[in-house]
Amino acid sequence: MNQNEVYDVVKRDEERSSPTSPWQKKGMKITVVVVIAASIVALSIIIITSVALTWKSVNVTCPVENQTIPILVTTTSTLPPPSTSTTEEISTTSTTSTSTTTTTTTTPTTPTIPTSPTIPTIPAIPTTPITTTTTTTTTAQPTAQPTETTTTAKPPETTSTKEPTEETTVAKIPETTTAQPIEEVPPPVVIDPELLINFNRTLILQIDHNSLWAQDVDSHEGKFIVRNSDVPFDNFDLYANKNLYLGGTRGSESVNTIRSSNTAFKDLRWPTIDWHARSIAVDAWGRNVYVVDDVGSKVDVIDMMAGYQSIVLPSLDDPVDIALDPSTGQMFVLQWASILRSNMDGTLLRAIISDTIISAFAIETKNKRVFWVENLSLQRSDYDGNNITTVFNFTSRVKSLAALEDKLFWVISNSISNSGYLWSCEYSDADASCQNSKKQYFVDNIVALKVYDLRQELANPCATSNCGQLCVVSGDASTTCACTLNWQPDPSDSTDCRPVQDYLLYVEGDIVKGVSLDSEAKSFMSAMTPFKLTNVSLVPQQTIAFDYDSRQRRLYYRNEGSIYSVDMTANTKEILLRNASKSGPQSLAVDWVTGNIFYPTQNPPWAQIGTKDPVNPTNIMFYNRELNGNMQERSVFRFIYNEEIESIALDPNRGHIYFATIVRIGLTYRLHRMNQNSSDIIDLKEASHAFASLCIDEKDRRLYWIHENAVQEQNFSKVSEMEESKRSNGPYEAWVYYIDLNDLEPKRIKINELMLSLDIDRPITSIKVYDDWLYLANNVGIWRMPKQARANPAVNATEPSPTRLLTLNNAKNRVIQGMYLYSEQSQYIDRYHPCAVSNGNCAGYCLAVPYANNKNNNRVVLQRICV
Repeated sequence: MNQNEVYDVVKRDEERSSPTSPWQKKGMKITVVVVIAASIVALSIIIITSVALTWKSVNVTCPVENQTIPILVTTTSTLPPPSTSTTEEISTTSTTSTSTTTTTTTTPTTPTIPTSPTIPTIPAIPTTPITTTTTTTTTAQPTAQPTETTTTAKPPETTSTKEPTEETTVAKIPETTTAQPIEEVPPPVVIDPELLINFNRTLILQIDHNSLWAQDVDSHEGKFIVRNSDVPFDNFDLYANKNLYLGGTRGSESVNTIRSSNTAFKDLRWPTIDWHARSIAVDAWGRNVYVVDDVGSKVDVIDMMAGYQSIVLPSLDDPVDIALDPSTGQMFVLQWASILRSNMDGTLLRAIISDTIISAFAIETKNKRVFWVENLSLQRSDYDGNNITTVFNFTSRVKSLAALEDKLFWVISNSISNSGYLWSCEYSDADASCQNSKKQYFVDNIVALKVYDLRQELANPCATSNCGQLCVVSGDASTTCACTLNWQPDPSDSTDCRPVQDYLLYVEGDIVKGVSLDSEAKSFMSAMTPFKLTNVSLVPQQTIAFDYDSRQRRLYYRNEGSIYSVDMTANTKEILLRNASKSGPQSLAVDWVTGNIFYPTQNPPWAQIGTKDPVNPTNIMFYNRELNGNMQERSVFRFIYNEEIESIALDPNRGHIYFATIVRIGLTYRLHRMNQNSSDIIDLKEASHAFASLCIDEKDRRLYWIHENAVQEQNFSKVSEMEESKRSNGPYEAWVYYIDLNDLEPKRIKINELMLSLDIDRPITSIKVYDDWLYLANNVGIWRMPKQARANPAVNATEPSPTRLLTLNNAKNRVIQGMYLYSEQSQYIDRYHPCAVSNGNCAGYCLAVPYANNKNNNRVVLQRICV
């Protein structure tokens, strides 16, 4: 390096170190730029923070996990929600020594909507309308500050389609989308518990079984009140702008629950899972929720505050929807082929529209109108079903309908999905016209709709009723006191209730129900919580054999060859014996003293040496659930040759088994009696028709039965034919038979006049006896009549008047397939019974057998046999 080069290097170093050097000047310029940029960033943060303080950021503590979860709050807007947006996300992480700020800009095509498995409580939201839609999402982590998202409102892009001669308007509601969870935080269900629907007249749309949109009918302002619920629901109803109920929820934990959006109101739960809320309707006057249960084909009522539950209409034919008019105390129920009307306490039930296929219906309470859609035609009538008028004709199927005094709304089915489009028209009640029909919103995923007039002042007529449990609004806004399930009215005080003691169990289709024995009751006669049997066909078939142990509260039934047991207290079910007998008889009887179950079986055919035809042995078996695992089923008796056992009944306090058989050769029928160990078999009676529905009368010591197919063989399909035959060919004969167990003398009671007086147009299929009454049932009804003819079998048993306890309402698929009296008094235990205490000290089965020719004051003396 020469001298000049060295000089240049030294000079350059000096210039760099000089305060006025070009390098330093350049560095100062850079520093100024950095300072200005930092100031701009700081100012931006201050501005954004100031704006964020005006937003609604809510942290909600989950009551289950005690963690903070994100909530999406949407305020009322006069502009439509956006279809596109620009989102700026600011995430700040804080520790004790460092702080890092990261800014990210994204552009989603639709707003991000989180969901959640819980319904959180949300504080009140200001109700002053604004001109834009602001959406705030707050996501909290244990070590992080809230993450805020701001969405800029823009009108959505819309697509317009028109049908001929009908007007289409621009959409004002966005399609809902399901967002992916953010950073594995459980997405919330967004429900505003205060609702804040400040609309006088409100239209609510159910979208995709997971969202609800509320809109002012007149101003068209709207908001989501439920958005992307993670638990789908089938229906909803609003309680006076105070609470929202979601029914028909799905999943093992919520199938029997109607969810409440306001924590001041309870979730409403049905006692069993054999239940599904097909439709719900809130009585805002009486504070009750009415539920159409399509599993049990009935209408239930639940007190929204106390949780009391009862059944208003116990037996319907495929109910699908319900509507209430509390101002008149009337209830309307839609079945597939009819519309029923009754008081809201279940009285005065009748069909106002029948014999037609109805896809949707609604009522309008101001003018007292009923609207329904049949064959693509909108019909209107008054509350009595009179003055029917055609209002409008559709071109596609209508799946949901709602009515105000001047507007009609309906949902036209989408041919591709199970949802539809919203339409409306201007309605005039004077001339039943529907003008200016239009597709209001271009949304193709509407499931159902309801409309409300929230201007009505609601007074609770039950506030002064003094009812002990349920208070129900009835006709003319009067009230009726009712009792919750498993309770019944107290005879000494109609406003109070007491536990049910005696009631009639019956099988309707595959559901076990119970009806009160109180003949004076006009409604709320259901006496127990219904439950579903296992593997029972809904196709009408022969009577299902079942019996009941009242002390153990355990039901036993037999179907398709297997024997089942149901604990009616815990509602648990178990299979006791599989394939006890797939063919042959399906009856059974329970010894309520020992718990032994007796039932006939039929073995597969086998060839016997020296005989030409195969042999089908039939047996009477017994089994005890309490000895399961230690003892196997045992055989009491076997018919090898000619006879096949058809039905069976027990007399535990005398140690007797009664059973009926069919003789294959000659097709005759016999009634037998034997001891529980198969000793002392005697023949009681022979007949040309099958013995059916054998039952013991403990009070008067009788065995009752009817003869199966006796009515059908007279070729009478209806009572009118029976009456015609009586006029032309003499009296029609119909009887109930019995044997006095003391003298074994057969007697009978004539019931043809009873059947005619009650318009019973189908044969009696089963009978039961309790106290002084006979209970008769066929496929569609249950009646009771007094026991007569104690000494004279020819006495006509129509006085005093018989009573109709239950009638199915035009049921096609659900028929009564059996009945049984529940009463501890009817299952009396003799104090001298040798097996009554500690199973008679038997390690295995304990059988009670009479001593030979040993009677004491008309009481059979029993001895114990352990097997």
